[in-house]
Amino acid sequence: MDVIRLIASDLDATLLDDQSQLPPDFAETVRALAERGIRFAAASGRPIYTLEEMFAPLQDDIILVGDNGGAICWKGESLYLSEMDVADWHTLAGQARSAGHAAVLCGLETAYVEEQFRPYDRVFKRFYTKVEYVPHLEDVTARVDKFTIYFPEGDAQKGYDALYGPVWGGRFSVAVAGADWVDIMNPGVHKGAALLRLGKRLGVLPEGMTLCVTDTRGSHSELTGEFAAIRQEMEQVAACFGKPLLGQVEESAFWAALPALRSRCGDRAVLRAIHYFEENARTLAQREALYARRFPVFAELVKQSGQASFALCQNVYCTADVRHQGLSVALALSQSILQGSEGAWRMQGGGFAGTIQAYVPGRLLKRYHTAIEQVFGQGSCYVLRLREQGAVRVI
Repeated sequence: MDVIRLIASDLDATLLDDQSQLPPDFAETVRALAERGIRFAAASGRPIYTLEEMFAPLQDDIILVGDNGGAICWKGESLYLSEMDVADWHTLAGQARSAGHAAVLCGLETAYVEEQFRPYDRVFKRFYTKVEYVPHLEDVTARVDKFTIYFPEGDAQKGYDALYGPVWGGRFSVAVAGADWVDIMNPGVHKGAALLRLGKRLGVLPEGMTLCVTDTRGSHSELTGEFAAIRQEMEQVAACFGKPLLGQVEESAFWAALPALRSRCGDRAVLRAIHYFEENARTLAQREALYARRFPVFAELVKQSGQASFALCQNVYCTADVRHQGLSVALALSQSILQGSEGAWRMQGGGFAGTIQAYVPGRLLKRYHTAIEQVFGQGSCYVLRLREQGAVRVI
């Protein structure tokens, strides 16, 4: 069964009731979905700034699709924008004025309406929380992603059939939005297309990216003491605060006590404790980057994590046997090939020996695989494909 990653809903006459109110348990539902890795998208003809006000308490949990798919925003960051050409909407503004139609120019931060249509202010502000009245729409210099026309007599279909559909339908995405509105956007812009874009962004890896896991064929058999020392040293730091575990120590208190901790526990223990605090925060940031489909951010965090393993946790090689540093060699080889690309690499697992992971762009995959197996032997580099599902019962 496919795993659900995204749920989207329109607003008027769908998510909202007759009084434009959200369901009473909406916030709890959205947060419960997020905990399961499912994102909720609110898709509307309203602009992003109106949606941000409507969903202010949930902006970290909801993806906003505004202006009928012309703009997509999450956590205050623009994921997509289809900006209209100035010359096009200038022409539209002139035609709407000549026809006596009440046009709304949908800027990214404000809606603009000509002064003569101020009597409809109450209607406009139902959908556009920021409205500025101007003598002529052509005076506006803001960026625009939608042009819409209000028909107070409820005859939007008539206006579409007579003018906007025949004249602009072949060049733009023109749609009747209920009885009162005709919306005009760039070609290919609509809510369905926006959700397709979101679906791609919410995937696991970007197209053309492969995860490679390399077995450096080092043994863990003599490393029990090395693994144990990491935990023991972190617990030693925690004990300085009267706590059994480092996770119970406030990070600010740790930094304040750094001089004393160096003296009591030694520098390696202190550095490993720093790694603990940093890596916990970094892991959450990686999770959010994947959910937001920001793979470059995720990849950079992977590399930062790997560098911290070297410098802070110090679990890439064993100091008692410096002649054998398989992980270090694999990481150095990975860096020589992937540096400057969109890929990433780091040690995997508990360290000291074993495996590394690398995210390899398709154009470098053959080179990477060949180079790794020349050093570590045939079958040492596993090329993996990630899927939405985890372990599932087949029979």
